[in-house]
Amino acid sequence: MSFINTILSIIIQGAIAIGPFAAFLLVKRKPRQPYLISIILCLSLIVSHSYYVRGVVGHLIESPFIIAEPFIFLISPLLYFYFSNIASKKQKLVWSDLKHLLPFVVFFVSFIPIALHGQSTLYYDFLYSNKIVMTSILWIILVFQFLYYYSKIYKINKAYTLRLAEQHSNYEQYDASWVRLFLLLFIAILAFVSVVLFVFLHNSNFSNFSTVVALFFSLQVYFVAYKGLTQKTFIIDNEVSNQLEKPAKESTEMALDKKQTDEKVMLEKFMLDKNPYLNPELTLTDLASQIGMSRNELSGLINNVIGSNFYLFVNGYRIDHVKHLMQKDKHMQFTLLALAYESGFNSKSTFNAIFKKFTGLTPSEYRKTLQ
Repeated sequence: MSFINTILSIIIQGAIAIGPFAAFLLVKRKPRQPYLISIILCLSLIVSHSYYVRGVVGHLIESPFIIAEPFIFLISPLLYFYFSNIASKKQKLVWSDLKHLLPFVVFFVSFIPIALHGQSTLYYDFLYSNKIVMTSILWIILVFQFLYYYSKIYKINKAYTLRLAEQHSNYEQYDASWVRLFLLLFIAILAFVSVVLFVFLHNSNFSNFSTVVALFFSLQVYFVAYKGLTQKTFIIDNEVSNQLEKPAKESTEMALDKKQTDEKVMLEKFMLDKNPYLNPELTLTDLASQIGMSRNELSGLINNVIGSNFYLFVNGYRIDHVKHLMQKDKHMQFTLLALAYESGFNSKSTFNAIFKKFTGLTPSEYRKTLQ
């Protein structure tokens, strides 16, 4: 057991040190991400409070809540602020945002009488005599809080993904890894809270909850710090996004006028002659600059005239390029992934999904039809 305790101690104390260090590194980065920094520091506070503070104070005052980590109530609001910041570049909080911090404030304030007067109060006696009930209520509220913010973050992420598709030809490195893994953090915490609640109801004398909490959130510190330092955040042009949210003009249901027809022909000719789609980092801004149009004009042309979005429009040309390479003898020995990368894709999963969307076949199935 001493060996296991040593390993646990190293993991937990490492998280306490790494959290502030990762936050310091993120402060130096641009663009700054204050909410991500706050999340990492909050997780570190939970670890240090569980492992150190409660270990000392617990000998003086026994918590009436079994686990008393008020900072847990800050995690889901901070995650919500973080995703809102990514989607809208909103940096500053307004007074109406403070309502999201209310559960934390209420729970924190509930400890003030205990901190001031100790255990010799009717307030403490009431809480302690109803220890299991109060703890269960507390964690049920926490579960619902996480579910509420998970639903809000899911909606924000869904809308943000649609906006990415309007401005980037490859965005899966962000969408498939950072966002989804970060949402898994929510699921992991929810599962943890549910297990803790179940154990509370069946074993009120379990004495290692503080260590379990510290260990669990230590792993979250490592995870969030790593992803925060290695993430790739795309910038959304809200002017373009707002333009896209406006209703399509009636001209989309009528015959195209000469200007629209000329622009459509010019764009399609440019895509075939210059092959800009071979650049895996191609964005709406890049293509607009190359053909001499504004971003809003190009976006409107693709959405309202061609009837697509930037992501599908560009990847359609990439699929055609892959199909063209498949038919050449000199490319027969190339793997499908190599052909995908040569055509502008930077993700195997994206290539497979887009190829099937456009052809109805997987890349390997399509290649067999050529033999």
